[in-house]
Amino acid sequence: MSGRKLTVVFFDAMGTLITFKPWITAMINEFAGASKKYNVKFEEISKTWNSEWRRVNQDVRNDGSKRFRTVRQLFVESFIATGKRIGVELPKDYVLESVERVYNHVNWNTEPFSDVPRTLETLKSEGYKIGIISDADGNDLTLQLESARILEYFDTVTTSSEAMSYKPNSRIFKIALDKMKCRSIQACHIGDTQEFDVVGANNMGLSSVLVTHGKTTINVKLPEPTYVVRELSEVIPLLRGFSTHK
Repeated sequence: MSGRKLTVVFFDAMGTLITFKPWITAMINEFAGASKKYNVKFEEISKTWNSEWRRVNQDVRNDGSKRFRTVRQLFVESFIATGKRIGVELPKDYVLESVERVYNHVNWNTEPFSDVPRTLETLKSEGYKIGIISDADGNDLTLQLESARILEYFDTVTTSSEAMSYKPNSRIFKIALDKMKCRSIQACHIGDTQEFDVVGANNMGLSSVLVTHGKTTINVKLPEPTYVVRELSEVIPLLRGFSTHK
């Protein structure tokens, strides 16, 4: 990182700043409801949905020729595909209601990781501009950040629904940089995935920081992040080190 003067810090949102707990609770409730309603095993629904969710996510990210779909649309897709795979015809109305219940729970019960508010407050006090680059639908992410009581810290928020693309596509990063009026060499991106956050940041020339929350392991088959931290609070001394390089 020698030679860089970082003034802008971008964060991924879900899994980096805010926890998956509300999503897990909401999805368990929906799987349990579908299991009872359609007389199928909970484990079968859960396992199949996770497989279909990964598939539709990879599909929308890897094939640029296909139309963009919002995260909500991907949820609907994955639920319908799950039903087909387990031999249950899930009515479209039921799927839409299920997805709406999930979002209603998540949007009003979002929680930040415990060290997030203090970390963001410190970065702001030290003069950094702070932004979000998130694979999310804009309106929903706004509600989630408000629910987590951290929206006020961000100078800009850039979402996949705005950019019509998902990480690691360079478009979403370019839009974020343009909104912040900075060059990639002035910024770093902090996220919890190598495949999307690190690869996307590296490709655009941003410094990349992978936050593991003590769980994620490095995939040696993927490009390496510039730095790895276990907890988000560790980025404060890390960035102070960056700022000493003129």
